[in-house]
Amino acid sequence: MGSKRSPTDFLTLTLAFCAAAVLPRARATLFTDPSALPSHKAYDYIIVGAGPSGSVLASRLTENAHTDVLLIEAGPNDAGQFSLEVPLLASQLQPNMAFDWNYTTVAQSGLNGRTIPYPRGRVLGGGTSINFMIYTRGSKDDFDNYAALTGDEGWSWNALQPYFKKVRVVQHSPASYTTNAVY
Repeated sequence: MGSKRSPTDFLTLTLAFCAAAVLPRARATLFTDPSALPSHKAYDYIIVGAGPSGSVLASRLTENAHTDVLLIEAGPNDAGQFSLEVPLLASQLQPNMAFDWNYTTVAQSGLNGRTIPYPRGRVLGGGTSINFMIYTRGSKDDFDNYAALTGDEGWSWNALQPYFKKVRVVQHSPASYTTNAVY
């Protein structure tokens, strides 16, 4: 059961234009009005969904300074949204809130016909904006099974370790204290 939204809510897109980037200083423009998007611009890639996957994919693609990416998000910008910035407040974001797609499961016979909310972020940042900042990944066996199933050792636990470690690095703002801590 979703909350009611006006037709303009569905038409409003938050557009993030990621162009010619070199990490960590990617150049991007945030458009909150689709009519502001340059009509003459051509893109190498268009990614729909600025959640964790879409945002990381756009970032990685724009590591090549000659690659232009358009990243589109249907939800609003997360800047200045206190309930999105404080993990403990995530319970206020779901269900049936503006930052949630408000999905539910089909009626479950084992639960006397009840439906269960299935939170999915509808905001710049996607589900990571409403998930209490909980991070988890599969077990070693999961990834080793993926590798065996696909015949591609690149999916194995050991092959993915450098990427898991890359995710764990915290980079603090220059305005805050400096540290090279790895968590």
